[in-house]
Amino acid sequence: MLRQGLLVAVLLAAALGLLVPVAAQQPTQQLPVFRSDAHFVTVDAYPLRDGKVVEGLTAADFTVEEDGQPQAIENFEFITGTEVPAEAARRDPNTVRESMLIAADARTRAFVVYLDVPHVSIEGARATRGPLVTMLNALIGENDLFAVTTPNQPPHTMAFARKLVSAEDMLTRHWAWGTRNSLVRTPAEQEIEQCFPADNQGREGWIRDGSSMRPAADVIIDRAREEQTLQHLEDFVIYLGQIREGRTSVILFTEGWRLFNDDGGLMGLTGRQRPPVCDQYLVRYANINLQSRFREIMARANRSNVTFYPVNPAGLATFDVPISQRLMGTGNIGDSVLRQNSENISNRSSSMQTLAENTDGLAVVNTNDLKAGLLRVSDQLKAYYLLGYYSSNRKFDGKARRISVKVKQPGIDVKARRGYTAPTEAERSARSAAA
Repeated sequence: MLRQGLLVAVLLAAALGLLVPVAAQQPTQQLPVFRSDAHFVTVDAYPLRDGKVVEGLTAADFTVEEDGQPQAIENFEFITGTEVPAEAARRDPNTVRESMLIAADARTRAFVVYLDVPHVSIEGARATRGPLVTMLNALIGENDLFAVTTPNQPPHTMAFARKLVSAEDMLTRHWAWGTRNSLVRTPAEQEIEQCFPADNQGREGWIRDGSSMRPAADVIIDRAREEQTLQHLEDFVIYLGQIREGRTSVILFTEGWRLFNDDGGLMGLTGRQRPPVCDQYLVRYANINLQSRFREIMARANRSNVTFYPVNPAGLATFDVPISQRLMGTGNIGDSVLRQNSENISNRSSSMQTLAENTDGLAVVNTNDLKAGLLRVSDQLKAYYLLGYYSSNRKFDGKARRISVKVKQPGIDVKARRGYTAPTEAERSARSAAA
């Protein structure tokens, strides 16, 4: 599955002409004067009115506070994706590390398209092609960085590149990237099915899933896939925080998650004659708390300056679980099936909206007009203001700090970096030596 995931990412990001390697140099810029006694913080701010970035503001229009203390704005820039880099700045990087150094520049806009392969159906993947092409071609300029990743690709293997040509050919030839509701199983999922075989009458190997009955193997696999994606998202956010201080905008294509946080009756299946590995699956997935992990992802995203724009490419859904998974109601079958499907769909949509709201993003859910939804995302990302200040807190203690940005003009909603982790004394010393 890992190899398959890497292939998907490589095909989507490079082989089909969407990307060319990033430049090794950036246009010259005025850097703040180095001070060894204070930490310089960059803050990207998106002042919005009617969903669009307000242009023409000055540094005097902004106020910045760190842990409630006003900060003096030292640097101020308005950044768009229309700046064209010099021809010399387009040469290929020699190493992946070199491309990461370029991504570290806060003046460079960085976008990641995150394809949640296990939680997007083939129909949803197909629906992304046209609207995503339109958004990318309109949004991403030659001076921007762009990457594609999936839950099957280790974060450190993701490389940013520049988008200089159309993505249409890529998505036309590889539209069927979603595997949700597919009968294809990974080796681990095949082992789960062998551990918990289910008959066709809803007796042996079935378990209650909310108000309905489903094969236990299907329930466990659902939990395993959510855990995989959320674990990858957490690692992904941590990695972005390590390589970038500037904002990374993540357009996340997913049909959402249920965020399991109880045993779901799985422990009732223990104590039977099965190989030990089967009980290990039961214990592991009966004790997961994905809601807690989800909250940690949002907290880390704020510290790492990562903003999520979750997009449900499947649009309005009627059924959460396909008929092929043999969902069976308890009592009045029709009513219980519809009730459970409605609850699951609501939970998935809510998880996407929560992720967007808590990372200053925008969720595109509950709509069949994917093009219009992505246009709203594009409007919010076309430009931003980059503010810089020396923190008045001179402690190098490695602790989290909160940032608040406001605009003095009325009627403007500001989405901006929410916080960061202060450097430690060791990091300060290393920075001073480098300077």
